[in-house]
Amino acid sequence: MNTFTIVTAVAFCTLHAALPTVSSAQAPSRASPGASAQSAAAVSLKQDMRKLWTDHVVWTRDYIIAAVGDQPDAKAAANRLMKNQEDIGNAVATFYGAPAGQQLTTLLKEHITIAVDLIQAAKAGDKAGQQQGRQAVATERDADRRLPQQSQSELAEGHPC
Repeated sequence: MNTFTIVTAVAFCTLHAALPTVSSAQAPSRASPGASAQSAAAVSLKQDMRKLWTDHVVWTRDYIIAAVGDQPDAKAAANRLMKNQEDIGNAVATFYGAPAGQQLTTLLKEHITIAVDLIQAAKAGDKAGQQQGRQAVATERDADRRLPQQSQSELAEGHPC
């Protein structure tokens, strides 16, 4: 496992999350009062997601450092990272509904489980486990690509973040 690559990726994600953005709350509104409540909910979700994804980067970094360094807090760091996935799903549920939040939580936890297993396999020199982890990552990536382009555009239209 290339530590430089991991550190670079974490640093990039941290910087990207910290960049200021112009939210719809800062733009003049010409919308109806009903749209204003939805807009406020969207702005709130966007702010929550910025914090939660920044936390995600922090907890991921903490886990990687603890796991690679054989630190006694690796299990606690992995548990906290899993809790972050629940937090993200709960935030999404406030805007998109409980089923969407639960589905996202499930997908994110599966993603983290794959990453934790892959790190453990790499540390142990388990080539079969590493291959299985790489295959799981490729399967996730392929699932994203199978969503039709039209569906992706439709999903993005109402997405507040």
